[in-house]
Amino acid sequence: MFALLYEEIVEYTTEILEERYFSIFHITRNFRISYDIAQSYIDKMLENEVISKVENVGIGVSYKVES
Repeated sequence: MFALLYEEIVEYTTEILEERYFSIFHITRNFRISYDIAQSYIDKMLENEVISKVENVGIGVSYKVES
């Protein structure tokens, strides 16, 4: 289950959000998952260098898709 949803989230962040900044709430709302579960996916994407962490863009921590 984790791998399947992870692939969907990676696709969403890389294809839909592209170069825009986004927060964890984009994922929680779109996939209807809790903050803690979404954070585990964010951590995995950071580890795999799919996204990068950007401080102080908007409210709280934001992320950006790596080119």
